[in-house]
Amino acid sequence: MSRIFPEQYHIFIGIKNQSNKELSKLRLLGVYLAWGKTNWKCLVLVGGITLFLCLLPFVFYSPNTLRVKKEFVIKHGTNMPLVLYGTEWQIKTILPFLKSGYVLPLHSGKQSYNAETVWLFGSAAEYASEYRNSKLIFIAPPEFFEFPLNTKKVFLKRFQSEELTNYPVEYY
Repeated sequence: MSRIFPEQYHIFIGIKNQSNKELSKLRLLGVYLAWGKTNWKCLVLVGGITLFLCLLPFVFYSPNTLRVKKEFVIKHGTNMPLVLYGTEWQIKTILPFLKSGYVLPLHSGKQSYNAETVWLFGSAAEYASEYRNSKLIFIAPPEFFEFPLNTKKVFLKRFQSEELTNYPVEYY
């Protein structure tokens, strides 16, 4: 050991090492002396508030509570489509389209997630070829975009005219 803390001294207290019995007697004496000075009302109040704060998340939990798993926000529902969006879309503007449940990535761009239905917002329509086995729903796709055969529906901005003969079109 060094000269500052020789082996016979306890590092934290600075007293010579004593047997465990003597140290435990000192601890018991300290607890006994502190027992009378304890403000029990304050201690119970702090304990109650701590317990309440620990249980608070369970009070507000419901089956509709959003869950975050890896890079996705998941809201459970009857139909849970994967939602892909371009950089021009924000999560706040996407949510009115999604009614019952969804799998929403935290960041825009292509995602690897198997879903029965995929909603493609804006320039995310370019990822349609990656989801050949899924039903595709396009919202405000690029102007000269060719729709694949597995297209289920297309949403266009109001007063935007585009001739889509084979696919149902709705306006928002």
